[in-house]
This record gives sequence, C-alpha cells and structure tokens, in this order.
Amino acid sequence: MENMSYKWFKTVRQQKGTPGNCAPTNPITMKTTLFAAYKWLLMIAIAYLPLAAIAQQVVSNAFTEQELRNLGNITPYSPGVTGFDNRYEGVKGSPYWYDTWQNGYVVIQGKGKLDKSIPLQLDLYNQVVYFRIGDKVTGTLPAKSVQSVILENGSTWRSFPEAEVAGKKSDKWKFYRVLHQDKYLFLAAADKILKKADYQGAYSADRRYDEFLMEEGYYLSADQKSFEKIKLKSKQVPGFFPGREARVQSLIKKNGWDTETEAGFVQLLQALEQE
Repeated sequence: MENMSYKWFKTVRQQKGTPGNCAPTNPITMKTTLFAAYKWLLMIAIAYLPLAAIAQQVVSNAFTEQELRNLGNITPYSPGVTGFDNRYEGVKGSPYWYDTWQNGYVVIQGKGKLDKSIPLQLDLYNQVVYFRIGDKVTGTLPAKSVQSVILENGSTWRSFPEAEVAGKKSDKWKFYRVLHQDKYLFLAAADKILKKADYQGAYSADRRYDEFLMEEGYYLSADQKSFEKIKLKSKQVPGFFPGREARVQSLIKKNGWDTETEAGFVQLLQALEQE
C-alpha cells in the first residue's frame, strides 16, 4: 500500500511540476491530474475491502448480551459448557452399628473368649469387627474368624454363614444380632448397604450424596440348625409355631403383648419355652 501511494504522489508531481516551476496550470493537465488521483484512491479502497470483510466477520461472531449473561451464570447444569461439577455432597451415615466404640469381649473361632474387655465397633457394610488395644493399636477381624461379640451394653452378636441362615448361595459370613437364645434362637440380620449418588444424566434422581442405609430382617430357629425368615406381623405370628397356634393366640391376648415389636415377641418365646 505504501508503494502505491508513493507512485501516485510521484505521478502528480511530475504532472504539476516542481515547486520551483511557477508556470500557470494547463486545464487539460489539471483534468489529467484529477483523473489520476481518483484512479489511485479507487485502487486503495479496493485493496482495503478484504480487511473490512474480515472485520465484519469477527463482529458477527461476537456474544450477545444475553449470551454473555448465560455464560456468566454457568453452573454444572448449564448445557454447552463443561464446568467443574461440585454438586457431590459426600457420604451420609456410616457403615457402623454404633455411633461410638463399645467395650466388650470377642470370642474367636476355635480359640475362645478374649481375657479382657476392649473397645469394639461393628462394621456391618464390610462385615468386620474393629478392635482397639491401648490408644494406638487398631485392627479388624472378619466375621468368619469371630464366633461372637459380647458387649457390656447387653448386646450379643453372633457370626454365621449367610447360606446357613438366609439360605442364599453365598460363602459370605455375617454378624447377626442375638435377640433371644434358648430353645428358640431369634436373630436380627443387620446389613448396611451403600446407596450411591445419582445426579448425572437427564433422568437422574438428583441425589447428590452417597448414603449408608440399614436393611434388617428377622430369623427364627426352633432347633438351632434351620432358620425361617419371619416378619413381625400380628396376624402371621401364630403360624410360626405349627400345632400351637391356638395357644399362641391365647397367650398374646391374655398378656397384651405387642408381638410386632422385638421385646413383645421375645416375651412370647420365653412363655412358650416354659411350657
């Protein structure tokens, strides 16, 4: 562009003469000079057209004000832009049955009862018992290695193969809470399951946290060998004792026991064992 401007300026000077040349201007020469000037200006304008088109293209791709607002308010929900997903809220609940350590005794399979009470905690998600010795030593024992856990708070837990109690095809050992143990064995299965967060995808439940949930079930054995899964429903209770249904109904009515509760059902078991 600089060369083109210089040529035009040189041409004009050649046609008009140098400043020292004071000869009057010829009309024909003037007309020729103006024509040359228009010619060079037109060439300059044409040369700048591609640059103007590029500039126009850049402007046409600019954000509108609303688009800018949308971009400024981006959250992980906004479509079109990938941001950092900070919706996850962690884990609710815990895998443990108790909120704090409980003092008690551990009975090891084939070895017997530990000779002193120590702090214990039951992990019902991984089916292990945590133990603490002193202030620094902490360890775990899997359910398969433990016969029972006897706590000073009055609770007793026993370990059984899941296949034996629940009849499932499983080689897993689990802890069961012992609610009554005499002629009848009344157990509560207590499992902690982990429900995973679900907040991604168009059809998610928008649950932003993992959560440990409790699943419980009851099992009754009259011979300490075979178990029956039961539900503590008043109408179903007499059927748990074949041949003694009428007697069961009489005892419940006479004593006013609420056999839909653990305590009420245990009272019924104790009464039947005394007959």
